[in-house]
Amino acid sequence: MTPPTGARPALPLRQARIGDDWYDLEHAAKAVGNDRSTQIRQLIAWYLRQPGVELPERPPVKAWQAAAQAAAKERAKAGVWSVTEEGHTKQSKFRVSDDDWEALAQAARTMGLERAEVVRQLIAWFLRRRRALLPERPPLEAWFDTSASYDPQELTAGLQQHAREGTEAVALGLLTEHGHWLERIAVHHPQFVVTGQDAVMRLDWAALAKAYGRGDLAATPAQDAVLRIALSIQVPDAGVSLGSVLPALDRATTAAVLRAIAAAAGHPDAAPPT
Repeated sequence: MTPPTGARPALPLRQARIGDDWYDLEHAAKAVGNDRSTQIRQLIAWYLRQPGVELPERPPVKAWQAAAQAAAKERAKAGVWSVTEEGHTKQSKFRVSDDDWEALAQAARTMGLERAEVVRQLIAWFLRRRRALLPERPPLEAWFDTSASYDPQELTAGLQQHAREGTEAVALGLLTEHGHWLERIAVHHPQFVVTGQDAVMRLDWAALAKAYGRGDLAATPAQDAVLRIALSIQVPDAGVSLGSVLPALDRATTAAVLRAIAAAAGHPDAAPPT
C-alpha cells in the first residue's frame, strides 16, 4: 500500500502505432520539460475533461526541430525506421494509468474512433503538424456515468464537516486549498467517498493511498506532489521524500504545503489551510 518515497509509481505500458511523430515527440516534449509518456498523459487528461486540466503548452517547432532532425539522421544511419519490412507501423510504448486508458477507450468509442487514433491526433496537434486539429471531445455524460458523482462544492463542505481537527483536517485542508483533487474525486472518483448512516461524508484515505500506489491516479508533477504530501500526513506509512516533490510546486502551493506540515506537527502558530 505504501507509495515509494522517491520516484512516482511506474504506470502500465501501453502500445499504439504512432509512426514518425513518435520520434519527434521525444524532442518536443523535452522542450517543455517532459518525457513522451508525461506529455501523452497530459493530452489524454484534457481529452477526458478531467477537472482543472487545460491543454498543455506547445513548444515552437524551432525549439526542437534541429534536435529531431539530427536524431533522424542517426536513425537512418542505423537503419531504424518507424515502419517494419512488411509495411506495418511499429508499436510505440508509453505509460498511462489503467483508469485513464480504459476511459480513453470509452470516450473515443462514442466518437467512432479507436483510442490509438485519438492519441495520434493529439500528438500531431502538439507537434504543430500542418492541418492537424484537436480531436473533438465527447461530452462527459456520453461515456462516463455521472449518476454517482458529487457536486464538488457540496462534497468539500460535507468532508469538512467530518474532518474538523487532527491530521485528517490538515490533509483535507491541503487538498481543499489546492483544488484539483477534491474536484476530481467528486466527479471522476466518487468511490473514494464514504457516507455513514448519519449522512456524514468522509474520504476513504486508505483506498485513496492504495489507488495511488497502484498508479491509478496519474497527474501532473505538481498535482501528484500535493496528493502524496496529503497522504503522508493522514495515512500511516505513506511516506514521501519532500526533496523529490517540492521542486514541482509553485510558490502558492509550496506555502500551502508548509502551512499543512506545520499544522500537522502541532505548531502553535499554524492553522490548517482553509
